[in-house]
Amino acid sequence: MLCMHLIYQKTSGSARSSKKENNHWVQEILKDKGIALVGFADLSELDPETRLGYRYGICIAIALRAFPSTTSIPSREYYGAYENVSAKIREASLFLAERIGERGFGAYSLANEKQNDKFRTRLPAKTLATRAGLGWIGKSATLVTRE
Repeated sequence: MLCMHLIYQKTSGSARSSKKENNHWVQEILKDKGIALVGFADLSELDPETRLGYRYGICIAIALRAFPSTTSIPSREYYGAYENVSAKIREASLFLAERIGERGFGAYSLANEKQNDKFRTRLPAKTLATRAGLGWIGKSATLVTRE
């Protein structure tokens, strides 16, 4: 699975829907985007700077159907599949942040967050995915899901 995430919070003009209704709405609008998994997380226990002041997060994932090669260099098939899935998930994350904003919530897609020189981001997708209950971190430091 390849994950992308965004963060959001209620604002004074937020839609008056229940958490369950909002979660269902998110899943429905992402159906046409090929999203395989959607997870929702309360981030309030994380440092406010890490979560950019937002309280909640959504992690979306698409299955990567190609596997890396057995050598130290990824196969062309894997690289192509990775690039394709990355583009789709980035597009879905930006789309979702825009739709959430239209409903009166503050939302920010982390699709364009840049990694630092140690290839780390402020709020890793793995952190959000595990907090959302989508899976766990395996021995290879990658997200493992039941799906």
